[in-house]
Amino acid sequence: MSDRKTQLSPRRRGLLQSLAGVFGLAAGARAALASTAGGSHDSAADEGGQVIAKARVPVFASLAKAERAHARGEIGADVVVDILGHQDAGDGGGFRGVALARADALLPGAGLIEPFEAMLDVRMFGPTGTAAEATKTLQQALNWSSARQHVVRLAARFDIDEPLKVGVNAGLVGLGSGFRSGLRPVDCPALVLDGQFAENGWIFNVLLRDFSIWGDRVRSPQPYALKLDQCYRSAIENVTLRGYGVSRDRTRSVVEISGKQNHVIFDRLTVLGEEPGPGCCGVRIANSSQAGQLHFSHIDVEKTGTCVVMEPGAQAQFLNPYFERFETGIAIKPGVRSLVVHGGIFRFQNQRAPGLLFADGRYGAGEHVALMGSVFQPPRPGVPCTGIAGENVIWDNPYPVELAGIDQAAASISPALRGAARL
Repeated sequence: MSDRKTQLSPRRRGLLQSLAGVFGLAAGARAALASTAGGSHDSAADEGGQVIAKARVPVFASLAKAERAHARGEIGADVVVDILGHQDAGDGGGFRGVALARADALLPGAGLIEPFEAMLDVRMFGPTGTAAEATKTLQQALNWSSARQHVVRLAARFDIDEPLKVGVNAGLVGLGSGFRSGLRPVDCPALVLDGQFAENGWIFNVLLRDFSIWGDRVRSPQPYALKLDQCYRSAIENVTLRGYGVSRDRTRSVVEISGKQNHVIFDRLTVLGEEPGPGCCGVRIANSSQAGQLHFSHIDVEKTGTCVVMEPGAQAQFLNPYFERFETGIAIKPGVRSLVVHGGIFRFQNQRAPGLLFADGRYGAGEHVALMGSVFQPPRPGVPCTGIAGENVIWDNPYPVELAGIDQAAASISPALRGAARL
């Protein structure tokens, strides 16, 4: 027997040690879950089958228990700990981290447990089996992300039954904008970024990226997927909003933006409605401040009735937007301060659907609309589409509409607007 032991290859010896470590971890997990203070297990580093270091690592059933132990002085600074998660090892939760020094006031989360991982799975914060459980768990994860300035990951698709409030410095990142990860609200809004929930009245430093929100189970009067109010220096990147637009109530929108916004960027936002006919609008913008501070890059809005609604006071820039199968591309109301569209593609579903529609009313000297380098694609080759429309419009500004690089043959301009457009 001793001869056979000496003949084991380093690869087989390392495999046996790994299996032993797995069973040891399971035993430690059961002990930790059965106690309040937690337990410990062996942590070994091996190289080529040789164990080069071995230490006892404290194991805790939850992050809260580990941080309470740290506050009581049971865990010293810089001690490595293992957190198993809310139920059991391997359930999507759990991580390894280090106890931070309590005296470091400049470090967010000083005196707490800092994960080694760049992102924590949201399932570490609780069960997600039902919509009610997932809502509570996801809100706890977002609250932790905000307080600790640490990103949490949406590693699956979760049903929720109440809107999730996104706080200052929060980060929520999925696995991509496909079907693998995201939120499926059950007759409620999905995510709310609202300054009224922040101490200084602003939500800032937020990152939402790489996930989808499904609206197929939303039928409420306010079915928006995203709501922003008083946001500053935040980014929404590669987020897809699917299945919205089933209502014919045109006051509804998928993305609702109100209040003042500064340095807010939407990059590769996609809004996919359910029908090409009348429905809710894709993005509604009202009372935003400072032209250029609300920026949309490569936005894609399809089948939502009206793609974008610019309310009085709104200001926004769109770079390379794509609008398809709409009743109206961009609806502009009196009082709009500034709208700049550069490199847009308007793909019409019928000849009468306008790319830009000016609502009835009086437009003052402070209002400006610029459409540059954009393409109007008619429903059929050789059929001119309605590029810019508006009938009962009164102009106080002689040239409120500026056009550059637009194919005038492919897109008509209504007679009421021809005198107001500077070509």
